[in-house]
Amino acid sequence: IDSALAKNPKDALAQRYLGETRGLRARFRARHEQGGPEDFAEAARAFQASIDLAPEDLDHQLAFGEFCRAWAAGQQDPRREPGPALERGLALANQVLAARPTWPEARILRASLLVLQAQRSPDVAQQREQAARAAEDFTWALAANPALENVWKSQAALAQRLAATRP
Repeated sequence: IDSALAKNPKDALAQRYLGETRGLRARFRARHEQGGPEDFAEAARAFQASIDLAPEDLDHQLAFGEFCRAWAAGQQDPRREPGPALERGLALANQVLAARPTWPEARILRASLLVLQAQRSPDVAQQREQAARAAEDFTWALAANPALENVWKSQAALAQRLAATRP
């Protein structure tokens, strides 16, 4: 990746791959209590560079959103409001869906982020609303692409359970 970026620092795909490798390293270091927020910020900057270089390529936005999901899940603390990673991931998912509303992977991304948001919400009504939106996205995406079910069916079930929570 470094040699590709040395030859062409404006290569959007190389920037995305840099973001993905830095994101993997950040998560690994965080799991082993070696890293910090700067590791995640470094990965986010590389992802953002890929989007800035090729804003029309929705794959870069989707990849950044998936990184944000992993980042937010790793930071999950039920007593805190959703963090910047969760908010950025939702914004990216919504941008992708605005351009391509029938993309199942983008629906999965938004649904999985909404489940994280619902799990953090201290307000039961808000939690139910977010989870219901997630369940709707999961249902739509899994119907459109059944191959996604093996990976996402447990999250889809969780969304349905949270949406049915009584006040």
